[in-house]
Order: sequence, then structure tokens, then C-alpha cells
Amino acid sequence: MKRIYHPYWLWEDYLNGMFNDSKLQNEDDLIQKCTNLFSVPSAFDKACEMVINKWKISTKENLSNTSQNRNAWIGAACCSIIHNAPEYITRIAWANLTIEQQNIANRIAKKHILKYETRNRKLYSGVGKQMLLQWDSRRSTKGIREKK
Repeated sequence: MKRIYHPYWLWEDYLNGMFNDSKLQNEDDLIQKCTNLFSVPSAFDKACEMVINKWKISTKENLSNTSQNRNAWIGAACCSIIHNAPEYITRIAWANLTIEQQNIANRIAKKHILKYETRNRKLYSGVGKQMLLQWDSRRSTKGIREKK
């Protein structure tokens, strides 16, 4: 998969304070708001759509990185874009959900990730066809054998 990189100071999630880890006075209120966002499938679905449509750079950066938990990123981004909640608040809110609520939210996030991938198929072309460095071991050892 073609990974897309942008400097962090261009990321909309960073600019919105998603990675702010300083203690907030309204933590309890934000935790409840984020828990409610995850708990209402229609609201979470709309928030996912909003993140993908409005935060173009952050979305490219994070959804092209298949080695990270993309569901977690989109969930944290939703809480940030809707409630200006930092990522650590999102983790606390997530822990307040039942397993069923988490599964529903994960399915919604996955739906939006797949929609994003489909819309941007060119980013994913050539996956698995060729390694970055190709090495022909027969050619590389031939010269060594001849020198002996």
C-alpha cells in the first residue's frame, strides 16, 4: 500500500488539539459526550463521514497507514472534530462502552475506512505485486563464486 506522509503541523487533528495531553477542567463532561457519540450509531456514522470529508490531510496520513489501528484513529478524530476532545479522553470514553457498543462503532468505522479506500483506489494499486528492493540471489553469488 502506498503510504502518504504529511508533516504533522499540517494535520487537522493535530491543529484541532487531538494530541493535547494536558488535564482539562471539563474532562468528565467530554468523556460523557464522547461516550454518547460512540453509543448513538447514526451520530457516530455522521461524524466519521465528517472527518473523512473535512480532514483531508489527516485522513490520508492515517488511513493510508495500515500498520496502525485505523478504527481507533477515526474514533478519536470523531470525538475531536465534534467535541474538541483530545485522544486520551476518547480512550476513557471507549472503555465506558459495552462490548456490543464497541462492536457496532468498530463496524461503522470499518465501513468508512472501506469507503475511503474505494474512493481512493489509486492509492492502493500495486499492492503485493513487487517488493521495494528486488534481489536476484543467483546473480549476486555468481561473481563471488567466480573469484574463488
